[in-house]
Parts: sequence; structure tokens; C-alpha cells
Amino acid sequence: MWITMRIRKKIKSGFLILFFALGVLYDPVTGWTQGPDASDKGLEITGLVLNETKTKGGNDFFDAFNSYFQQVEGLSYSITVSELPSRGRGSVVSVSVNDTLVYQNFLNPQAEVIEEEAKRATQFSIQFLLQNLNVQKELEMY
Repeated sequence: MWITMRIRKKIKSGFLILFFALGVLYDPVTGWTQGPDASDKGLEITGLVLNETKTKGGNDFFDAFNSYFQQVEGLSYSITVSELPSRGRGSVVSVSVNDTLVYQNFLNPQAEVIEEEAKRATQFSIQFLLQNLNVQKELEMY
């Protein structure tokens, strides 16, 4: 069973809380009844999207990025969306795929700008993942 997992990290009262959004793949009453193959009891995480933002603008960016992002089949990955404070009301948001920085830009707190920047970051991330997939396929040929 292949699952894309999206994790949102929040620091609350000194504890790290992870929110797992797996959809409804495991029902504690009936067991593994939903998902691509209900008879498969194995669980493999192929995609991980981490939220390391700190402000409302950063969280809005992460939510927009998360809504635009599509899973790339046949490739396991880890995407981290992080944020650093900047002068004034803005911040610097970064997107790393498999520990490689693929997008970094100043984030203006306006909602329209956040949406556009999230779209651009999603395009860069998917393009990077597809390039990695093509390289893997080429290497498998040899």
C-alpha cells in the first residue's frame, strides 16, 4: 500500500505535536478497509510534506502549497516548507525537496501574493521530482 503522508508540525507548550493526514485508510473498528488495496496490511510512506513555518503568512503559504501539490508516482520524497523572519511584516519562505533547496523567496503578507508564490513553489518542486524520476529511470536502463 502506497501512501502519501502530509505532516504538520506545531510547537505547543514545549511539546512537538504531529498531525498525520492519511485520509481514512485505517478504521480501528473494521481494520484496513479503505484505501487502494484493503487486503495489503503493509504501510509504506512514499511522500512526506513537513510544515516548519512560524507565522500566519507562512501557514497560509503551506496550506496553499499543500493544496496545489500532487503526488509524484514511483518516487519517494521528503518536502520541507520552512520560514525565517525578515524585516518589516514579511518573511523568507523556503521549500526543500530531499534536503535540496528548490525554492526560496521573500513572502509578502498579501493573500494573492501568497497564493501565487505557493503555485510557483509547487511547480518548482514537482519539476525537481520529475527530473529525479527521469534520472532514476535512465540509471535503471544501465
